[in-house]
Amino acid sequence: MPYRRVVQKTIRLSIRKYSQLCKHLNLESVISGELTGNTATPIGQTGWRLELEVKTFDLTPRGKARNSRSLFSSFAYASASSSELISRQNPANASSSSTFLWGDAETNITVSVQTVAENGDLFVRMSAPATYSYFGVGIGNGMNNAVMFIAYSEENGQDIILSARTSKSHVEPVYSAALDAAISSDLPPNDPTPNGIRNGTYFLSFRLPAFASSSFAQTVAFDPSSNTQSFLFALGSPNHIPYGRFLNKNAPLRQHNYYGRFSVDMPAATAKTAAQGGFATFGFGTQMKGAAPVGEIKKDKDRASAAHGILMILAFLVVFPSGVLVNKLFGKVKIHAGVQTLGLVIVIVGVGVGGYVSSCYNRSNKARSPHQIIGIIILIALLAQFALGILHHRSYMKNGMPTKLLAPHKKYLGPLVILAGLVNTSIGFRFALTGYWNIIFVPLVLLMVFIVLGAGVVKRFVCGRRQKNREGKPMGTEQLQPPGFVPGQLWPQQPLPTAGGTARGVGGGDVELQRWETTESRRGDPPGYDLGMQPTAPRQMV
Repeated sequence: MPYRRVVQKTIRLSIRKYSQLCKHLNLESVISGELTGNTATPIGQTGWRLELEVKTFDLTPRGKARNSRSLFSSFAYASASSSELISRQNPANASSSSTFLWGDAETNITVSVQTVAENGDLFVRMSAPATYSYFGVGIGNGMNNAVMFIAYSEENGQDIILSARTSKSHVEPVYSAALDAAISSDLPPNDPTPNGIRNGTYFLSFRLPAFASSSFAQTVAFDPSSNTQSFLFALGSPNHIPYGRFLNKNAPLRQHNYYGRFSVDMPAATAKTAAQGGFATFGFGTQMKGAAPVGEIKKDKDRASAAHGILMILAFLVVFPSGVLVNKLFGKVKIHAGVQTLGLVIVIVGVGVGGYVSSCYNRSNKARSPHQIIGIIILIALLAQFALGILHHRSYMKNGMPTKLLAPHKKYLGPLVILAGLVNTSIGFRFALTGYWNIIFVPLVLLMVFIVLGAGVVKRFVCGRRQKNREGKPMGTEQLQPPGFVPGQLWPQQPLPTAGGTARGVGGGDVELQRWETTESRRGDPPGYDLGMQPTAPRQMV
């Protein structure tokens, strides 16, 4: 026996799912029984999700559990289609615009367009989550020879900058002042989606006067009579937001996070006269109409920039300091040379990757920034450092003495190059619009400096102790002392061997003594030397 109860719940639903279920869902096939007093009231919008307060009667057999989320979601989608859920579209003029919708678990975008046959004006409305650094819509078959309209936040986080740009290939688009695009200031007074950022969402409406007859339209093959006019869209990577002096229409942009293409049925989006068109006649569509995705919507990653940064951090923060420690603590010259050579190779590869990344962005394709100039100088200094190390080592192996090249190699150029590399890495984070990584990088640099300096202190302490233990002992006395040596007594203390005996040689073996080398022989005649004279007896002492 079914029972009757009132259930009220607040749910959050994506606009995309809302649109799909509004179109395809049959409410009665989901909820059985008599439904009365059902309501779905919009209470706000959070980012790209809608908040609905749903109140309904649940008629289910007693004792049987029901999936409350599917019940409320189904009812909310179906009932909200006739409500003021988001008043983005004027139903009376819905036929004069086309709308593209796309979204997944992370994002949701809306693009509604209209063109006017009488004067060639193009009207565009676009919205997307403001968590992305920018949202762009373009016209063309790809980035090559495309026009793009890119929106990103002002410094106050509420207003929007619209940047009209052109693109020649798969690189950062270039701002074009000749492309007449401006944020519309003539929206209807009661427009529910004025320009700006609200509840974490971009809302932007702009107009391109006489675009259909412009040279840009010819470049991108814009055809108002085409049923499959090609459009593009892109979402910038989160957190890579321009700041400070970069915040203008020519602001630097990072590689997109999402990108894709869609086609628009332009005849379905055409108003015949100016009086029948304009933002007063259409709003943001809530359902896909007159548009369709082309190909796969892709999620992109800027791997080259990440690889450049990782290689440089690895070289200057890990490899080069490790080579210094190997030589300072253990005196392993060959290992030191091998580690530093590895660091040089990593830097060369990193510079090559950085050159490729630089070619993709307007701010770096001419190699005039401080980060790039300092990087080139560091690479030259590293090559000079490597050459000095090789020359010093070859001379030392040949002569066994340190050379004048040791001081520049070890005391001056080496530490200076490592320090400059670390500073330039920090500058590079800001140059790449990812300055927040310095919050992690700078403490790691300080830790590395502490370790290297600490190793030097420990080495000096150990060497000092060893030197102190050797004080008062002539160098090499351990090897010069004969067996049986007692400090403070004359040497030798043992009797000399007799004739025909043996004595311990320098090499450790026994040596047979000659007659004149014995004690007895010294009492007789000494050996003669062929010096042209005869030896004389010693004078008697008085």
